[in-house]
Amino acid sequence: MAAAPNISPTLRLYSPFDGQRKAHESTARFRALTTGRRWGKTTFAANEAVKAAASKPEQIVWWVAPVYKQTEKGYREVLRVLRKSRVRYTERKSLSRILLDNESFIEFHTATNFDNLRGEGVDLLIIDEAPYVEKRAWTEALRATLSDKRGRAIFIGTPKGRNWFWEEWNKGQDRAANPEYESWKFPSASSPFMAAEEVESARRGLPTDTFRQEYLAEFLEESAGVFRNIKSCVVADISSAPQAGHRYVIGWDPAKHEDFSVIMVLDCRTRQVVYFDRFNQIDYTLQLSRLEVVAKRYHARVLMDCTGVGDPLLENAKKLGISVSGFMFSGKSKQQLIEGLALAIERRQILYPDWDILLHELQLYQYELTRARNVVYSAPEGEHDDTVTALALAVHAARSSRMFQALGEAARAAEESTVITPAQQIPVQRPNVQEGWTFDPITRTIRYPDSRITGGGPSALPLPANLATILGGIDPNSAAGKAAVQMVVGKPLPVAELSG
Repeated sequence: MAAAPNISPTLRLYSPFDGQRKAHESTARFRALTTGRRWGKTTFAANEAVKAAASKPEQIVWWVAPVYKQTEKGYREVLRVLRKSRVRYTERKSLSRILLDNESFIEFHTATNFDNLRGEGVDLLIIDEAPYVEKRAWTEALRATLSDKRGRAIFIGTPKGRNWFWEEWNKGQDRAANPEYESWKFPSASSPFMAAEEVESARRGLPTDTFRQEYLAEFLEESAGVFRNIKSCVVADISSAPQAGHRYVIGWDPAKHEDFSVIMVLDCRTRQVVYFDRFNQIDYTLQLSRLEVVAKRYHARVLMDCTGVGDPLLENAKKLGISVSGFMFSGKSKQQLIEGLALAIERRQILYPDWDILLHELQLYQYELTRARNVVYSAPEGEHDDTVTALALAVHAARSSRMFQALGEAARAAEESTVITPAQQIPVQRPNVQEGWTFDPITRTIRYPDSRITGGGPSALPLPANLATILGGIDPNSAAGKAAVQMVVGKPLPVAELSG
C-alpha cells in the first residue's frame, strides 16, 4: 500500500489503510468518524494533529477527551507519531502540551470542566470519544474556540445512542445541505489489523445490540446500555410549582468527594419530575439546608442514598424535620433499584424535562457481567451517575409509599371523571383516624403508612372506622367513595374492606 505523501521534506507520517486515507483526504471543515472498536481512530487523529501542527508555524491544536486517562492515550500516540517523524519538539508535561520548533503546539484537555476551555482560538480541534463528551461542552465552549480562526474539527468515537455526536455525524451524510461536513462509518472489520475470527467471536459472545454498536459502528435508536426509550419520556413545560392535592417524593444522592449532590422531586400524581438541583464541592451542612428547603416546599418524603455516608447524615436530616429514609446500596439492592427505573422509562411510566445532564447520564449508563455472571451497573469511567441515582431513588420512593401508579387509560379516565365538590372535601381539621394513618394538613388527604414501616399493604391496618365522615359524607361503597379511597391507598379495594 502506498505511503501517504509527506507534508514537508522533514515530516514523515504513516501509511494509512483505505478507510483512514479517505478521511485524511477530505477537505471538509468538520469531519466525523464513527468506528468500531480497535479500528485505528486514535492513530488517524494523532497523525492529523501532527500534520496540522507541523504544516504551519504557530498553529494551536487541541485534543479533548472525556477524562484524563483518555487524553493520556492520545498524548502517547501523538508522541509516537512525532518520534517517527523528523520534527523536533519539546514536552511541557505540566501544561499537557507538546511544543514544536515552529512554535506550534498540541495541547491535551479533558471535557469534565468544560467552562475552562473557553477563550482560546484553535486551528484544529480533535474530540476523542465524542459520544462520552457532554453536548454542552461542544455547544457552549468548544465550538466557539474555532470561530475567530475558522478552525477545523474532527470528531471520533464509537456510537453510544443517537446523541449530539450522531447529530454532527448525520450532518456529514448530507453534504448538499451541510457542505462543511463529511462523515464516515467504519466497522471494526474494515481495519486490516482486526482479525476476522476476533470479530466473529465478539458477534457470538455479545448481545446483538452491543455487537452492532461496538463492532459494526451503528447508531442505535437507544444506546446498547441499560435504559431504553429515554427520549420518549421527555416532555416540555413541566410546572415546578407545588400543586394542591399532589403528593411528592424526593430522591437524594448526597455528594461524596468529587461527585455531585442531586435532589430530584417527583410528582406522584402526574409521574413527572418537577424539580432538579445539582451541585458539588459544598459541605454536608449546606447540602442539608438545600434539601430542607426543597422538602418543605413540596411537603415531600425523601429517600436518600446513605451508603458510605452512614447514619449521621440521615439523623441530621431527621433533626431538621425532614421526612427521610435511607437506602443502603449493595449489589442486589442497586440492581433492583436501577432495573426498576429502567422498566419505568421503557414503559414511559415517568416523565422528565429535556435536561442535558440527565439525558447524558441516562444514555451513558452501562452494565457489565462479572465472571460470576452478576450484573454490575455504573457510569463509564470518569463519568457521573448522580442524576440517575437520584431519579432511581425517587421512583423507588414513590412505589414504596404506594403513591406511584401506572394507570391504564380506562382507570385514568374513571379517576378524572370522578368529581368531588367543595362540600365533600376532607376537613382541614385533623380527623380522628386510627393508629398508623396520618392526615396531611397541606394537601388535606389521608395517607396510608409507608409499607416499609408497617411491613404490609392496605390490609395490614384497618381503614378508619369513621371513613364516611372523613370523606365528607361520601358513601364509601358508592362509585365516588371507592374512587376517593383509591386515591388514599393507591389502588381499588374490595367492598368488604371499605367498611373498616
